[in-house]
Amino acid sequence: MAFTNQKPRDCNPAVFRAQRRYNGPMARTWYFPRWRHLLMQTVMWLVLGASMVAAALLDHHLRRAQIIDFSPTVADGSLSFRLPAAWKTWTRQGQGDDTEHVATDSVGGIDRTLTISRQRVPHPIAPAEYILRALPVSGNLDAADFKGVVIDGWPGQSITWAAHRLSLGAVEEIQFTNCSAIVLPGDEAILVRLDKNAQFDAADERLYRQVLENLHVAAPGPTDGGTIQLDGNITVAAPSDVRVYPRADPLSAAATVAQITDEGGWISAEFVPAAVPGNEPSASLLAGLGAREQLDAIHPELADAWVTAEVSAQSPNHWTFSPADNSSSTFAPRRIAHLLTTDGGWGLVVILSAEPPASLNDLNHLWDELSANIHLGEKLPPLSTALSAGAAIARRASAGAPADTWWMWSRASAAVGFTHGFADPDAKYVFRYTVRRNWNGAATAVLQQWGTSADSSPWSRMIRSDAADNLNDPLVPLFDQTTTVGDTITTIFHEPNGRETPADTALSPAFLLSRYLPGMLSLVDSNQTAFWTDRFPAVEAELLPTPLLLLASRLDNQAGLRCVQAEVNGTGRLSRWYFRADGALDHADFAGDLHLRPSSEADVESAFAGDRRLTIQPH
Repeated sequence: MAFTNQKPRDCNPAVFRAQRRYNGPMARTWYFPRWRHLLMQTVMWLVLGASMVAAALLDHHLRRAQIIDFSPTVADGSLSFRLPAAWKTWTRQGQGDDTEHVATDSVGGIDRTLTISRQRVPHPIAPAEYILRALPVSGNLDAADFKGVVIDGWPGQSITWAAHRLSLGAVEEIQFTNCSAIVLPGDEAILVRLDKNAQFDAADERLYRQVLENLHVAAPGPTDGGTIQLDGNITVAAPSDVRVYPRADPLSAAATVAQITDEGGWISAEFVPAAVPGNEPSASLLAGLGAREQLDAIHPELADAWVTAEVSAQSPNHWTFSPADNSSSTFAPRRIAHLLTTDGGWGLVVILSAEPPASLNDLNHLWDELSANIHLGEKLPPLSTALSAGAAIARRASAGAPADTWWMWSRASAAVGFTHGFADPDAKYVFRYTVRRNWNGAATAVLQQWGTSADSSPWSRMIRSDAADNLNDPLVPLFDQTTTVGDTITTIFHEPNGRETPADTALSPAFLLSRYLPGMLSLVDSNQTAFWTDRFPAVEAELLPTPLLLLASRLDNQAGLRCVQAEVNGTGRLSRWYFRADGALDHADFAGDLHLRPSSEADVESAFAGDRRLTIQPH
């Protein structure tokens, strides 16, 4: 092995000296003075503080950007809300009983309109059904467009859709709509609607959410479950997962519970105590359920579906009524009713309704929850006793001299219609003409006529006509019906297309022709009384192909007047009739804040001047 005399590279003095200069001894902490420590810490704290302040300012800015400035609170009856402060706002009277509060905003060709409205409805209906009956909706909707929503504790529904429309420049554009509604006790609906001529963005969603959060109803809200006490000693123990609505209307015999399903659908149950002659369902009870809907000339299938519902026995005291589903209707709820009966001819109808995305399966599940908690209670005096009392009064019916009378119908304090009673010059026929504005702005007129045939059989005839919401629209006949009283009661229903549907019903001693009502109610005492009749005020325009059952009883006198409470069986709606000592009618009150007061021809003409549909002459 050969060895060299060369020194290792690292031992080179020059390299070694360079390394010493580069890798000099490390600085030691005690070489830094105290002030330098303090300065470095102060700088770090200042940097941290500045970062936190910057983050807080950014967060505040973002929050301010998400919060809309709202105007002071606006009050409309029990409803209070706030509108965007920078938007142009105004109030207008909509169709029917509708009051609308409108706010608009337009920036860079993007238009937004916010509408909050309060309106009477014919009866407690699902929020989605109300939206789609109150608003013109074009295009197709599917279950994904429906969502559950809670507004101030009230279950409701929201629907979103897009529709083509013409702008002011006759240019077709797409309008996007988000609409939410709740329906309150007392037959009142609250609707919130946002329209935009462009797709909704996150800012629109925040605005809409804050509008809903600022909406409040100054009335007791629904509770999570609870005990419901109904007439007839009926008790329902509602489970805690359904919302029990307060019973705000003293003239409603029904109670309602509702629920938003996990998928966002709407399901509800309405409990209606009912008389059940023979302890089994009848065409009269189905007609009462149809009258509860209040026949709408635009959507007659809603009421007709109950009249023609399929009846199925589930057990000796349990039946179901299944209205036919209308596959072509966007808004018609899925419905089924259960009838439970007890001895003596009394029972309970439970009406179940579902709106998308809820289905009949959801209703079946709801029924399973409710049915185990319904108690029909102690026995009442049998219905036969009430019919015997009615028969005794019916035997006293007599036709007094026909008088010319005028009555005014009002909803709260607003006049909505009138009734004129009169006779022909020879006093051979007696007439009663009633015309009222409906909740949606349309008008319905009913001309009733009574007489006696050549064989001395009394008869009645009614003609129903309807007009749209334009004050100059003509009244167009919808249907007419004739009832003849002989050995049987024969009812013939005439449609405009010429089709006739006859029906014969056994004559009951308690049958009282509608000519004698409401006058004969003055003879009712405190005992439950029942009549069969062909028509009754406030439901005179309904689809009643068979005689209806009228329940009545006298209440304590009020302000020196004799008060009698009446109910058309199956409707769940009461009326109170106040008679003076001589038996003359003083006034009447109905569910839904509807009233009937004496009036005059001059007052009627003045109240409805300019509305061609409500002229005093039948047409």
